[in-house]
Amino acid sequence: MNIEQTSLPKSQVELTITLTPADYEPYLHQAAEEASKHQIIAGFRPGKVPFEIVKKHIGETALLQTAVDLLVPKVLARAIVDKKIESIGQPEVDLEKLAPGNDLIFKARVSIIPEITLADWRAITVEKKPITIEE
Repeated sequence: MNIEQTSLPKSQVELTITLTPADYEPYLHQAAEEASKHQIIAGFRPGKVPFEIVKKHIGETALLQTAVDLLVPKVLARAIVDKKIESIGQPEVDLEKLAPGNDLIFKARVSIIPEITLADWRAITVEKKPITIEE
């Protein structure tokens, strides 16, 4: 897993995350297991279909898309913790490259807590105005 961090204006950070096929293969098997529970395949009990048969029956691209839905939240959360980013709200995720057998690349735009620099309050002077009381 490769993570690149880029600072953006308006208190945002862009993370570009690249996963090799070896990195996302466990998620493919998890997606195949989930798909086999809901898909009826002749000769097999639900949830007991081997990975290769699920891959042939459903299609590698559909299986990869399901795996991406499973892996993006986990990988993004780990990347935010690893880079020590104090995020605010939900990140915006864009898939850059999604093809079976190739690296998976996605970008996430994360809002962060803005840095605040306080002025030297000791240097501020206030002129006192005389108070006059009239009848």
